[in-house]
Amino acid sequence: MTRCNICGSTAFQPGFLGRLSFGLPPECSNCHSVERHRIVHGIYKAVLPLLSEWRALQFAPDKSVEAAWFAKFDTSAHGRENFIDMADTGLQSQSYDLIISNHVLEHVADDRAALIELLRVVGESGVVHLCVPSPLARWETLDWGFPDPDKNQHYRDYGADFPIRMLEHISEAHAIAVVGRDAITGLHDIVYFFSRSIETLAEMANLWERSYIAVVRFT
Repeated sequence: MTRCNICGSTAFQPGFLGRLSFGLPPECSNCHSVERHRIVHGIYKAVLPLLSEWRALQFAPDKSVEAAWFAKFDTSAHGRENFIDMADTGLQSQSYDLIISNHVLEHVADDRAALIELLRVVGESGVVHLCVPSPLARWETLDWGFPDPDKNQHYRDYGADFPIRMLEHISEAHAIAVVGRDAITGLHDIVYFFSRSIETLAEMANLWERSYIAVVRFT
């Protein structure tokens, strides 16, 4: 029987509002992870040798990564005392080696400004991880310019042009996409990694390739 790759449970239940994934219950009954949490978890397990010396910051912390993997692990949660504005962090340059954001960027008014700021914070060799909802469900990003209450306060629906759009006005930055699969439901998802260092991205990609995890390079 397939187990949750985060907690080891074999029990699963429907997601929010009874959601099923390919007809299967996607939410772990024990740790309450869903597909994207387990996919991201698996992607990072493959690069664990790199993480022990990295300082990480996660926006909207979730089940996808473990604090113990990193030399330092901080979080930012909306509405909490530790909240950090993604587009204006107030952090020093090179404060972190990795910034993680799962399903947050669609809530940010100026997403390109946010990426520029996060790249500054991770410095020349650091990495920014961005995961957004269903970027392959449409050809181009649709941005309506306001937080739509009918779309969970999203400013936009991202499309397949996501990495190209994000890098359009950012010089000397690179992007790769890593494709993961959830063993519980069979769902695939994509995590994008941005960096000013192609060497750092290549080092990560080499480890993913050894684990048979697909990587797509954009620049």
